[in-house]
Amino acid sequence: MLQVTLFSALHYLNPVYYRTGKLLHALGNVYASMGQMGKSLLFHARALAQYRATLGEGHARTGAACYRLANHYIRLEQFKDAEYVAFQ
Repeated sequence: MLQVTLFSALHYLNPVYYRTGKLLHALGNVYASMGQMGKSLLFHARALAQYRATLGEGHARTGAACYRLANHYIRLEQFKDAEYVAFQ
């Protein structure tokens, strides 16, 4: 029930504000701490897209999301994807 509520809430969050990315990033961290790395990767990827759209490439939050996403790719041994995310 809680998961359905979270996904419904994310649908209605305003895509213009960086706070949506902040929530997505936090949810990715929660899923990572629970060991659900697949879901964590998805939330971190969505957070990165949100930060890029709202804050731009040079912002610290965008960099933090790049770092988290690159770590996921390294864990999966997808080194080219990790390098691409880290050095865009």
